[in-house]
Amino acid sequence: QFTNFISCGIGKGKGRAMETRLKHMHQLVKKLRKLKVNVPLGQLDVLFTVASAGEAGTTLTKLSEDLDIGQGSCSRFLSALGAINRHHEPGLGLIQAAEDPLERRRKILTLTKKGQDYLKSLGEA
Repeated sequence: QFTNFISCGIGKGKGRAMETRLKHMHQLVKKLRKLKVNVPLGQLDVLFTVASAGEAGTTLTKLSEDLDIGQGSCSRFLSALGAINRHHEPGLGLIQAAEDPLERRRKILTLTKKGQDYLKSLGEA
């Protein structure tokens, strides 16, 4: 199923690894559909990246660099995933931002309890 897509210009070793990754992503998409998750892919990417930072969290700058997206886009995704979105409406409440004690202008991004539970539910589906 993914073989034709992968064989376009990718070596055999890399193609097999890419095929495995695509199959995992396809399984995740199936789980998301089953759970009726209505979260855009960019927001999920941000959510997973913040989750992978663990309890130490990450910053907007680091997140933007890790995902190779602009800080403005990253900020919009975070707003939707936070307590209040950019339209001043309730957000999803999956990510929280706390002041960095070493540099007050910087915020440390971590998952909320709801965000942790949300990711667990994806793994159990």
